[in-house]
Amino acid sequence: MYLKTNVTKFNTEDLFDYTIERCVIALLVFNCDKFEKYKELLQPEVFFNELHQKIVSAMTQLLEENKEIDYLTILHTDKTISEVELSGIIASLPEALWTDPLLTGHHLEAYLKILNELKIKRDIYQKVTSGQKTEEVLAEVEKLQNQGLAKFLNPREIAIETMNVL
Repeated sequence: MYLKTNVTKFNTEDLFDYTIERCVIALLVFNCDKFEKYKELLQPEVFFNELHQKIVSAMTQLLEENKEIDYLTILHTDKTISEVELSGIIASLPEALWTDPLLTGHHLEAYLKILNELKIKRDIYQKVTSGQKTEEVLAEVEKLQNQGLAKFLNPREIAIETMNVL
């Protein structure tokens, strides 16, 4: 059995959250000390938007080089990121999130968990739409769940709603 390509369970709009991506970037620019704490959750591919991926890649490079992570060093590290784009992301952050350190840490961790869940959904969606065998996709979901990840995915629902017997 193969998963059908016109997947009904996964709405592509449910595979990313542009607003949360922008908030995470802005929170990290204002609280660069948190980048190292959450670096395992901050892989560029967790972000759907290409610009956001480039910004996180620049931040990762700065961290690896033991350099300060801030607005200007990000722009200097990746010259393809425009000042206007980065400024727009920062300006979109609600003031309460960058002025209250308790909110910042709490929200950042919650947002990163959401982005990582969305990345898992995108990976599953890609496997489903590429025609990967149902058993393989479900085995991957089970493996993730055994690792404490992807608890939000219901393998039975994925199989029932996306299978098509050839």
